[in-house]
Amino acid sequence: MAAPALPLAPGENRTDLGDYVVYCLGENRPLAEMILEYEASEFGSSVPVSEEEFTPYSDLWSALAVKNISKPDGRLADQWIVNFDAFAVRDADIILVRQSGDVDRLLSFSSAKPYDPTILSGTQLKSKPLILRPGETATLMVRTSKLMAAAPSLAIRDEADLVEHELRTAALNTAFYTLAIFGLIVMLGVNISLKSSVGTRYALLFSLLLAALSFDDNIPLRFLYPNHPEWNPYIGFLISYACIMFGFYVAGYSMVTRKGSHPWSRHIQWLALLPIVTLVMIPFVPRITSYKIQLAWTGIMCLTHFLPLYWWEKSSNRRLFEMWIGLIVIFIAFLIYATLMFNGYLENQIVLRNFAKTTFIIIGTLVMLGLTYGIISLRREHDRALEEKIRILKEDAEKSQRLLEAEKKYSRARDQAALRQRQLATASHDIKQPLTSLRMSLDGEATNLGDTTKKNIREALDYLESLSGDYLVESRPVFDDPAIKEQQKTEEPYPLSMIFRTVGQMFREEAISKGLQLRIVDSNIETSIPPLALMRIVSNLASNAIKYTDKGKILIGARRRGAGFVIIVLDTGPGMSEAEIVQFQSAYKKGDNSKGEGLGLAICLELAEQHELKLDINAKPEQGTCIRVIADANQN
Repeated sequence: MAAPALPLAPGENRTDLGDYVVYCLGENRPLAEMILEYEASEFGSSVPVSEEEFTPYSDLWSALAVKNISKPDGRLADQWIVNFDAFAVRDADIILVRQSGDVDRLLSFSSAKPYDPTILSGTQLKSKPLILRPGETATLMVRTSKLMAAAPSLAIRDEADLVEHELRTAALNTAFYTLAIFGLIVMLGVNISLKSSVGTRYALLFSLLLAALSFDDNIPLRFLYPNHPEWNPYIGFLISYACIMFGFYVAGYSMVTRKGSHPWSRHIQWLALLPIVTLVMIPFVPRITSYKIQLAWTGIMCLTHFLPLYWWEKSSNRRLFEMWIGLIVIFIAFLIYATLMFNGYLENQIVLRNFAKTTFIIIGTLVMLGLTYGIISLRREHDRALEEKIRILKEDAEKSQRLLEAEKKYSRARDQAALRQRQLATASHDIKQPLTSLRMSLDGEATNLGDTTKKNIREALDYLESLSGDYLVESRPVFDDPAIKEQQKTEEPYPLSMIFRTVGQMFREEAISKGLQLRIVDSNIETSIPPLALMRIVSNLASNAIKYTDKGKILIGARRRGAGFVIIVLDTGPGMSEAEIVQFQSAYKKGDNSKGEGLGLAICLELAEQHELKLDINAKPEQGTCIRVIADANQN
């Protein structure tokens, strides 16, 4: 069958050559014989063999007549470039046969030769310039040895346009891989910082998928091993199968949560070993078959990721719509890709590559949106938990305040009772001496009194002495009383670290919410000071330090001082002047910007005095505050 000549004009690009190209199989047949068959119209308008009957890497000849339709006006010859996709091409030749019988070899390609950027630009093979004089007609003979029975996607371009096309393709590829790598770095970094092992594994899975896509653009061949092109198909298959196997593992691993694991989790992880069987079979099956098996494994792997999503929803009791949308998009994209491949688009790798990259960008965008949503949700949950802790701490503080007020009232009542008891004992003691003197005086005058009068006077004096004696007995401390014994009993020694850890648990979240660093140094020093009193002192000092410090840190610790010890509370707050230090030691005295009651430091001083401790305050304006609680040897 003879096809019409393809008209070429200077500067013109022709990318749809289907009506001008004819085909013929010619395994190991010389060029001269194929030219004779072409001239005898024995070439056909389609590939003369089906995919099932085709022997991989058989020689397929494509031929077309080309004519420079510019008028012969003495101008120089015009030039074009012939190019087509190099996917699955083992060998290729492009030969221009002129009517004079001269032959120009425009391209000689072998996948076994080192990478040559002059004939392989990315994934496109390109010829030397096709030169035709105005009005000249010639025949292009193209021999390709390919994996499948597919004609090469021939195109004839103006040289300047081809350069522009290559630059545009390179720019798009650079933008795609830069965006993808940046997104994966962000995804990996965020998940590592959040300590999300599932998210980290998904980031690694997408990294493997991006590596597999890079083989379609010959990136590893160009930059890693340009002198060993024979490695490319095998490394590509290994990366693809690594992606499939790791995908099975991630799907199984993701079905393990804090609330338990899905019964199928372990089985899905074991599925990762099955593709190894296919990988071992690669040398023994046609490559097109192994390619389709690989695609089938990819589909099965995508399906397994629906199970962890269902398990996450069941474990968290909430719908994960954004993740369902992303997974459904991935699976639909896979179905479209498989449909394109099995319906004759496998040879048109430009379509498949662009579709795969577009899908990767969509999936990556959905994953990043899901990740952002997850971070926002996590932040909200953290804020709610922080608010709940602050509420509990406020309630504890209010309870402590009420307890403090009750304790102070009790102390005042006890002091008043003790004072009245001492006054009563003193009065009773003082009355005894006058009563004795009065009895002696009455005994001296008794001779002038009658018996009845003397008897009445003695009974009255006996009653007064008995009454004063009872008051003295009642005012005497009862040392056998259990409550008094408990008060007088010496406290068991305990470590200061117990106090420090409790204070840290009370105030750490409040410090973090203000952006402060609360550092508490553990101590093995032991003391017998009543723990409640020491806890109240340290917690009041820590509360004041956090309350009035806007930036920096607070340090709480202790060190030995001779046979005693010193507790130190140090902050980087606004500090105090000497006048303010004196002022704040009094109850209800506070600064102009204070929202408290002005009791904290006064309470600390009172408690310290009650337990024979010393409070030393060292502060200067804008230089922070250091408060030391000093205990002597008998408190250690």
